[in-house]
Amino acid sequence: MFKLCAPALIYAVFSLAQILIDAFKGLYNTAFMKFVVAILVTLLLNGLCAGGLGVVSWIIVFIPFILMTFVVAMLLYIFGMNASIGAATPYKKIQPKTQPQITTQTPQLSEKYYLTFFPNTSTSPAYESFT
Repeated sequence: MFKLCAPALIYAVFSLAQILIDAFKGLYNTAFMKFVVAILVTLLLNGLCAGGLGVVSWIIVFIPFILMTFVVAMLLYIFGMNASIGAATPYKKIQPKTQPQITTQTPQLSEKYYLTFFPNTSTSPAYESFT
């Protein structure tokens, strides 16, 4: 009987699960191609184990799990999602700041002037309109 090392066996089991899912969905061409690739990769992993490179075989098997964990963690962090419930944590609403006022000291001018500040506009002369 053909004996598989542990990394090759783990890869074969996960591949078989994917092949069965594709077959039940009716994706027979995809299932067949995954079957061919699974056989080749399983033989490669078993060959690495037989050649004394079991550590390399384990690394090849676990790289997708490590990368998926990293990607999910980054997505949870970037989108501000709560990992336990899978929902986004609501951000606190920022209260609009009151507009700064300039009041004049002379009694005959009792009007209030409002300052307008646009922090995201460019102050380069190339963008100024001289109309």
